[in-house]
Amino acid sequence: MGKKSLMIPSKQIPSKGGKRGMLVKSGVCVCLLVSLIYVATGVLSTEQQFGYEIFQPALFGNPANSQPKTPRILGFEVVDSYYHDPSAFTQGFLFDQYCTIDPLKPCDEVAWESTGLYGRSSVRLVNLKTGDVLQKTSLPRQYFGEGMARVDRNLYQLTWQKSKGFIYDMNLKQVGEFDTPLSDGWGLTTDGQSLVVSDSTDVLYWLDIKNFQIIKQISVRDGDRPIKWLNELEMIDREIWANVWQTDCIARIDPRTGQVNSWVDLENLTKIAAAKAQKRNRKMDVLNGIAWDVKNREVYVTGKLWPAVYKVKITAGEKRPPTEEELQSIRSKCIPN
Repeated sequence: MGKKSLMIPSKQIPSKGGKRGMLVKSGVCVCLLVSLIYVATGVLSTEQQFGYEIFQPALFGNPANSQPKTPRILGFEVVDSYYHDPSAFTQGFLFDQYCTIDPLKPCDEVAWESTGLYGRSSVRLVNLKTGDVLQKTSLPRQYFGEGMARVDRNLYQLTWQKSKGFIYDMNLKQVGEFDTPLSDGWGLTTDGQSLVVSDSTDVLYWLDIKNFQIIKQISVRDGDRPIKWLNELEMIDREIWANVWQTDCIARIDPRTGQVNSWVDLENLTKIAAAKAQKRNRKMDVLNGIAWDVKNREVYVTGKLWPAVYKVKITAGEKRPPTEEELQSIRSKCIPN
């Protein structure tokens, strides 16, 4: 899904990309290395993997106690930046560690990435620090890759304007398919037990991981204002963080109530990335991609066709509640019409 000032078609016929990556790194078969990740690390608990408790999904609609609240307005600082494949139309973005059985060798920081665009969609393993594509599986040309989540040792990937999804193992071999009750797939994350899905509306759906049926749904709101176009999703510390398509904003959502706890304004980060893309004579699209390193408590963000991944520190800004003028300004930036 694109951005007002960028050269990508509108949502009706969006442009969503992928560059063919290397399957061998330093002469070692990546398939072997990927399979060794779990020899080294074992199976992590939900708390270790995701940094939050499993929510009990038993709710349809918003609870009675989901009273409108005033969201905080947050900023950011850039901690570091790394190369990102500028032809990757990022739709899903997950942090992980890439380990061998050698206990003396430190683990590499990597990202699982889902990319879009018809004929260019993929799921890939990327070295986060170098941008090297370590392994990649392409989707059939008729599918447009969307959000992605990992549950245990499987990756789940949605597709745009379809109910179809794909399941991959840790070697990016497709091991299954699934169908959701939804006619469109946008963002995808997990609470460790269920999949959490967006479909371009203001509603988030919790899907049973076994049969992919809806077991919970809530409307996302800032006060009484519905927030549509929830795009890439990430569960961080008992909140769902969501890129909002066509904006430079991340909504931090309470998954129990659907209320936006805070807005993260990344407009200046988009400007930084755009300046880098312009220097390379490249076009880029919108902010889309949130990855969470729970161990080091670090956030990584990127976007569609962006030339870089940024490690960012979220800053609190003013400690006082925002003024009505400040609220009006952030809402005009972050809430689609």
